[in-house]
Amino acid sequence: MTYSNIFQQEILNSPYRNFLVDLDNTLIFTNAANNAAYLSAANSLGFPTLFSKHNQFRITRADLTSLSESMQQKIIIKKQKIYHSFLNQTILNKALFQLLKNSNRDVFLVSNADENRANSLIEYHHLHDLFKEKIFCPSIPNKYEFALKRLNLLPNSVLIFDDDKLQLQQAATLGLQTSQLYLIRE
Repeated sequence: MTYSNIFQQEILNSPYRNFLVDLDNTLIFTNAANNAAYLSAANSLGFPTLFSKHNQFRITRADLTSLSESMQQKIIIKKQKIYHSFLNQTILNKALFQLLKNSNRDVFLVSNADENRANSLIEYHHLHDLFKEKIFCPSIPNKYEFALKRLNLLPNSVLIFDDDKLQLQQAATLGLQTSQLYLIRE
């Protein structure tokens, strides 16, 4: 599957009236803040080397599976509490932001992120007025199917911007064409 590259004029001239956009590593690049928060949380709870062999781009909950369930939860809760301290390590995707802001389209945030963390990112980057609606679906595997149903939108009325190929592949199963799917890279 090949995804579309962002060509601002092409998008602005497209017939699609609704833009669905992911948050983490799409509209805001968050890996540095996420990883710093996880490292700090693990270190404060006595696990300074927990992620020393970590070779992925982003630390996730799946990287905690070597620990007991209760310790996993402690690290997750601690990470959530201290995440705001690392907001200065997040970077707004200025090109995508400008495109969305100037599009004269309805822009919907569709995110698997924790709502509190997402809202702190939105506040930090002054994005309050960008979204017509924010949809948080942290435990829903196909967030775009959920969003289309919740917003009562047809697949042929949207463009989707996301950094996750799996999410875009799932969106394609809903009848979206690859020309409606934009894979975002940092």
